[in-house]
Amino acid sequence: MSPFEYHDDTALRPLKEETLRNLARESREAAAGLLATQELGERAILHTPGIVDDIAPLRLMLETLLSDASDLVFLGVGGSSLGAQALAQIDGWGTPAYLLNRHGLRLHFLDNLDARTSNDFFDGLDVEGARFFIVSKSGNTLETLAQSFVALEALRLRDIGGLHKRFAFLTEPGDTPLRRLAERLDAPVFDHDPLLGGRFSVLGALGAAALLAMGKEVEPMREGAAWVLETMRSDTENEMPLSSPLRGALAAVGLFRAGYDNAVLLAYADHLESASKWHQQLWMESLGKQGHRANLNYALAPVAQHAQLQAWLDAGAGNWFTLLCPPPEESAPIQSEIVDGLQEYTLSCIVEAQWCATAEVLVEKGAPLRRFRLNAIDAYALGGLFMHFMVETLVTARMLGINALGQPAVEQVKRNTIKRLQRG
Repeated sequence: MSPFEYHDDTALRPLKEETLRNLARESREAAAGLLATQELGERAILHTPGIVDDIAPLRLMLETLLSDASDLVFLGVGGSSLGAQALAQIDGWGTPAYLLNRHGLRLHFLDNLDARTSNDFFDGLDVEGARFFIVSKSGNTLETLAQSFVALEALRLRDIGGLHKRFAFLTEPGDTPLRRLAERLDAPVFDHDPLLGGRFSVLGALGAAALLAMGKEVEPMREGAAWVLETMRSDTENEMPLSSPLRGALAAVGLFRAGYDNAVLLAYADHLESASKWHQQLWMESLGKQGHRANLNYALAPVAQHAQLQAWLDAGAGNWFTLLCPPPEESAPIQSEIVDGLQEYTLSCIVEAQWCATAEVLVEKGAPLRRFRLNAIDAYALGGLFMHFMVETLVTARMLGINALGQPAVEQVKRNTIKRLQRG
């Protein structure tokens, strides 16, 4: 079953027929090249839906870690956190209602360095019941190392012992600072696939760990991803691609060449906000290279209809739009005799009317538009969405002649940061 419905709407309207034929050929060739790739990083990404041997050991690690825990704190930044956050939002993490009805394990993600936030967090945390899952693919990430030592100090100041039972690590093999810390604590370590880049790792051990910590099964996420990947595999011979990743890639490249260099992603559900952040990092860090502008602005809707949407709709050309539309959510109908037009409608009905109205205005203004209508907000649907965006990004990169797996400018900033710290 498809994890979502994909609609091009007006995404291809600005492109001439001959241009579309050429883009279709380019996308087929790029997809065929990706499927036959010898590049180890790309192969690792395409392999993730079929992984099964990590589930049992990860389950055992987390069951041991969380046996008497009240809170689980994920320490990691960027691709080592955003995918797990997106999956955690299945259960409402990060939404206004999350802590109001929590009777089980509470999840926390520290994914930015901020001294005040850190102080307030550890002052308010139940450190006795807290457990820490620390993620860094390289094992050298400065922010994650700093977070880890702050967490250790917070526990030591309160005379909390048994640290080896309170920490678990996900990092690649090798002699790295994070690996040495785990060994010093005698804490369990799960090997991060060294070929799987952080922002492409959500379907691997990171996403599996997040789902298992929530008491959910891992297989549906990977099955949703496999469904999308298989549609792409069977689509490389069609004259005009039909699968969502290839249609998305040819639209993105065609629009970029036509001067549409700012992608806008509107997520019409609180539970999709972190998935939008994850996609923003994936797109911009993978494609923003070699002079290519890869802007992607995301916003939570319908609240964005009272702010950013005005500029995006009315400030001229250059924007192309993606709407993430949730399935209906059951709720009691509104009872009102004061406002005409609200009687008997649910909140889901109002939100659907809003995203449909937004789509109508975009079409009227001639803006390129596509829509995803999710059949659910669960692991299966998010797995499909993750795979769509990863394959779309990889195919787009190949069509533009870009290596999607590197991030040279980011690495330069990291090196300069270390130099400044070493200088004192």
